[in-house]
Amino acid sequence: MRATKQEPRQRTIAIASIKIAKNQAAEIDENVCRNELTVLQRADLLLRRKQIHEALHPGTKRGGTPGKAGGGKRARAKSEIVSSFAATTAAKIGRSTRTIQHEVMIASRIPDDVKMILHGSKIADDKTDLIAMSRMPVERQRVLASFVDSGKAETLREARYHEWQGIIRKQQRDIDRGRVVLPSGVFEVIAIDPPWPYHKGEDVTNWPWRPGWTPAYAPMALDEIAKMKIPANPEGCVLFLWTTHKFMRHAFKILDAWGFEERSIITWVKKRRTGEHLGGGRWLRNTTDFAIMAVTGSPQVLLTTQTTVIHGAFDRHSEKPVEFYELVESLCVGRRLEMFARSRRSGWEAHGLEIDAHRPCPQRSSAGNGLVTVRAT
Repeated sequence: MRATKQEPRQRTIAIASIKIAKNQAAEIDENVCRNELTVLQRADLLLRRKQIHEALHPGTKRGGTPGKAGGGKRARAKSEIVSSFAATTAAKIGRSTRTIQHEVMIASRIPDDVKMILHGSKIADDKTDLIAMSRMPVERQRVLASFVDSGKAETLREARYHEWQGIIRKQQRDIDRGRVVLPSGVFEVIAIDPPWPYHKGEDVTNWPWRPGWTPAYAPMALDEIAKMKIPANPEGCVLFLWTTHKFMRHAFKILDAWGFEERSIITWVKKRRTGEHLGGGRWLRNTTDFAIMAVTGSPQVLLTTQTTVIHGAFDRHSEKPVEFYELVESLCVGRRLEMFARSRRSGWEAHGLEIDAHRPCPQRSSAGNGLVTVRAT
């Protein structure tokens, strides 16, 4: 009997809670349209609105399918289907469903302590920056927010720049303490992509700091690159010097300083795994990188049908495609070294600051035949 007497009271409480929730939702719907709100403030309101919506309509929590609200088992008439939160809210406040989804993602993935720092900054009203941050690991969000909190940065671009500066300082400390050393001995095959000084004469805070893109190494002056000691076997070594249009003329002078003579130029036509890659550029859009093939001494190579063009996927900044390694392995004989490497590959020794922090280089088999000797005459 006691449970029966409590039922009306429980229903009254439930009805009152529903009314409160609906009133809160209506208040949010009214406030979320205010022009003075930042993107981050509106995102927080929309996240709260979503929580209320899902409490009132549990069937929409995981979305629905036509005729099955919330993916339920019993088919319902269209008039019974409860619309998804994003669609319902978009219709009420006059924004696109995609906008609602993005802003809810921002509010749900950026932790409260980071939001507290971002409020009042330029990032708080920059949707592109907020989406980029929401897709980063939480610890990295906190690192970037710390630069905003200290007053060093007002935008995500500036925060990334200061993050990069910290990475560079750590690299320099590691070098000074002798933690980064070249493998001992000499090599018959060397691939090198030195940290070209793209920042010289430019404002580095205006670089395209895309999500996941950070220069891997501290830029070196051209004369510093030219003075590098290359552990080449003097009896014969093939070297592949990676460069871009900007430094092509300097690359040949650097090869002279290292004691190498150019033999060919490999052109990497970049593509993304999802399709064609369209790079940046102040004049033409850059979709290629170049590896100048040069020799010293009389190295042995396996000449078959290798060409000067490779088509390969563009992945992380500075990382080379697997097709390049396959070409070199099919062509060159001897001990192999990659300098300023970003990943490890079987059959290669690697010299670099980040090789232990990243996944191994993709592997595929390759073969070659026809042993010949190329003389540097």
